Amino acid sequence: MTQTEARQKYQFRWTVLGAAVVLLSSASLLQLSSASGSFVGLIVASVLGSGWLAQRHLQQEGGHQGFQAAQRVRLALITILTLVAIASCHADLRLVMIAAGLMLWTAAVSAFLQITARNTPGQIALLVYVQYAGDYLAALFLVISGMNWLLVAGALVFAGSTASVAGQNRSARLVPSVILSAAALFLFAIPPSARLFAIYLTAIVALATWSAHHWLVLADHLRGLTASASDGSTPR
Repeated sequence: MTQTEARQKYQFRWTVLGAAVVLLSSASLLQLSSASGSFVGLIVASVLGSGWLAQRHLQQEGGHQGFQAAQRVRLALITILTLVAIASCHADLRLVMIAAGLMLWTAAVSAFLQITARNTPGQIALLVYVQYAGDYLAALFLVISGMNWLLVAGALVFAGSTASVAGQNRSARLVPSVILSAAALFLFAIPPSARLFAIYLTAIVALATWSAHHWLVLADHLRGLTASASDGSTPR
């Protein structure tokens, strides 16, 4: 398999699964609001960011440099989303302060992760969980601040999908951790009268996180096939 064929196969899976995640989240637009629009925007950013990060694995192995690059991409996306949020709600000082605070928190966590990855490259698998824990705390802050549950779900989708590809680790242990933590938050914090809504949010988090992990595994598999084809060996 050539690099071009591998890239085309990967991008097809990326498009199909990404479209499924976005379409599922688009059901929230049936009740159009700033929260539902922001939710879909977070989903699109998550799909594009995690898909692109996983695609990089077609050409190179993981490691601390890949992890650091993932942190920079993740921080860039969060900065863009935060600036858009501030521009759209600049009249509400409370929302502006919440958005700015979350961006500063994310920047601090990202800087810590990059420094730690540079000094202890063997702990990348653990740092992925630290990254998700930091994002989960940010989502809890949104809950405490009384933000719309769609925004909380969007934050968890971004957290789970980017964490699944940040470490370039094919282990699927992070995926159930993300799904269970999101389900616990939604099912216990959202009133029982809105149980179907909680299940809907959990399903989106689950699909997005699993899709990101699938893209990483697929990219790693395709890279192995292209490497085997180039040296004439048979892939294991």
